[in-house]
Amino acid sequence: MEGTQSIERAIQLLRLFDDENPSWTHQGLIEETGLKKTTIFRMLTALKNEGFLDHHQSTGTWNLGSELIMFGGRAMRQNRFREVAREYMHKVSRLTGESVTLDVLWIDEEMVPYSMVIDESIGRHLLGLTQYIGTRLPAHATSTGKVLLAFQKDETLAELNLAEPKVLTDDTLDTQKKILDDLEIIRSNRYGTTMHELEIGIAGIAAPIFDLNDEVIAAISVAGPTSRLLKEKLQSYAPILLDAAEDISARIGHRA
Repeated sequence: MEGTQSIERAIQLLRLFDDENPSWTHQGLIEETGLKKTTIFRMLTALKNEGFLDHHQSTGTWNLGSELIMFGGRAMRQNRFREVAREYMHKVSRLTGESVTLDVLWIDEEMVPYSMVIDESIGRHLLGLTQYIGTRLPAHATSTGKVLLAFQKDETLAELNLAEPKVLTDDTLDTQKKILDDLEIIRSNRYGTTMHELEIGIAGIAAPIFDLNDEVIAAISVAGPTSRLLKEKLQSYAPILLDAAEDISARIGHRA
């Protein structure tokens, strides 16, 4: 249907405005989408009128509008799961001194999985990590992403595109076999770790959170610089994270 197609195109257009490309020109959007100039113009005008996009006359560029902030705020306020998890995130952050994130699985149009941050508790160290809410990182290179993959149903995991994982460092898991082997270890340990896999000098550990249907819905993690989080130190946080993950899971209806 024409109306449905217009909505889908508008959503695809908005998704182009990410952290790497926060601004676009009219011509840039035409080249990126392959749509006609008149079609892009109508979409931009409609989205601007509704406050979803802003147009800067001086530069000729487009950016996401303030109306999306309102929608995002509503979504976060209505997400009871985040409220439940936040108490335990703060506790983990106090016990470890490190930043703690709550992540969910996000899959793009090519079925490539990412770990997306939906909440964060900042650690006490001056040198630490800060990940903005909404940040999406390759799942195979993050502790949260690997945990979220490890506890997916077999049929779901089989549908994901892991054949050509993006290589970010010399330690990134660079083949599907390496990823699947690591997921097997994570299922056995009930937690996952990364060391220099996303970026040199960054380490992380994560544990899964399950809903009342025994399905993984999120992961809670501790992450920081490897200057503090050596392998032994990182793994010492496993019991703290596992306890927090189990408590959050229980609060939202999961029963072991």
